[in-house]
Amino acid sequence: MKKFIVILTVFFLALFNNCKKIEPEPEPLVPLVPQPKEMREFFKSPEWAKYECLYDYYGWYGTGTVQYGRDSVMLQMFLPYYSADSVKTALLQIIKMKPGLLPDSDTYFINFIDLIKFDSNTKTGNVYMYGTNYSNFMHDEYVVVDNIIQGGVSYPAPDKYNEETMKKMGFFKCYSLVRDYYDSRPFIRFLCDWDGAACILSASLTCLDYLTQ
Repeated sequence: MKKFIVILTVFFLALFNNCKKIEPEPEPLVPLVPQPKEMREFFKSPEWAKYECLYDYYGWYGTGTVQYGRDSVMLQMFLPYYSADSVKTALLQIIKMKPGLLPDSDTYFINFIDLIKFDSNTKTGNVYMYGTNYSNFMHDEYVVVDNIIQGGVSYPAPDKYNEETMKKMGFFKCYSLVRDYYDSRPFIRFLCDWDGAACILSASLTCLDYLTQ
């Protein structure tokens, strides 16, 4: 009877917990090198505490990387996720914004790239991108064959984010325009950077000057 009560209690706790685990997980993979200081600061942020649970399904995060611009100013960060057998399952693209641009007083914009259906060996599959700060809505998806983008679709933000809010942010519109340009070029490759980051992520750099001013 006592065992039954314990099981029942665990069930109801999971039911009301948005971050419930799907199944028991192995011990986490420990990054081989320390996280950059900017990434450690992000891990202390309210955004990480609020959204981390959304990524539990994708396994364990590895060592993040930081991209700098002129005068060593941080442009963006990338945080990879891996399955237990070390297959990359997702990537977080993180940009620190000025206050007032994001919903709910967020300051870190998180573009979540789902690579579950992308085979990194054949470089073929589907890639999905989500705006974490905007109810985690899917804003873009891409079809990649033999490392070449074959097509993509952009999706509108949820209705509760009005046009003025999205215009103030600007990222998704900019990203959509750059995606349209990519679609017009027959030989745009998806993976090309030395660290395996997606070429498609360079679309954000076109918008960063506006977003971080």
